[in-house]
Amino acid sequence: MQELFYTICIASGDETTLLYLMNELLPAVVEQLLADGIGRIGAVVNRQNIAAKKVLKKARFKKIHASTSNRISMKLDSGVGLA
Repeated sequence: MQELFYTICIASGDETTLLYLMNELLPAVVEQLLADGIGRIGAVVNRQNIAAKKVLKKARFKKIHASTSNRISMKLDSGVGLA
């Protein structure tokens, strides 16, 4: 199975706008990927970014690994996990 990696980056000076966009966009992107048969979806987040962790949890991601750096790896909680 071929694995592809994509990055979604939204830059704005307004944190409220960023949270709104990600709360609206991320669940829709995840649902479309699942509908297209892509069930292995992962994310990496800065462990100090509480808002980002909440957005990912709302989009059905769960924590799978906390590294020694400042990052947390998460996977989509869809029954199909990351290898």
